[in-house]
Amino acid sequence: MAISKEEDRRCAQIAELFSPFLEEIGDWCIVRSERFGYIVLCYYMNGRFEDNNVFDNAKDMFDFLLDQWQFRWLYAKGKENRVVEYEDYEKNLTVRQREERKIVLSKYLQEYETIMKQ
Repeated sequence: MAISKEEDRRCAQIAELFSPFLEEIGDWCIVRSERFGYIVLCYYMNGRFEDNNVFDNAKDMFDFLLDQWQFRWLYAKGKENRVVEYEDYEKNLTVRQREERKIVLSKYLQEYETIMKQ
């Protein structure tokens, strides 16, 4: 599998877009492989990564990283709100938290659209 130059450029931009999120997580990173595309390495423990996901197109990579951001954001807010069950995290968000999520999500989606149009 060889990633096209256009998808390589787009994936690099997606990686850059999510780099603050990945730095915040602390045990994830994205590496580029000419042969395979972009590899999201996850859960660094005991000198190795426990999981990896390979992408050769920007849409799949964006969707994966956005899902991860949404899950982790909701989890953090659930803990902040002292909600025990994951199923209850969403319904216990404050109005302010919902607005915060909407703003960040909108930023990600706008940046993605910009990347895809270039």
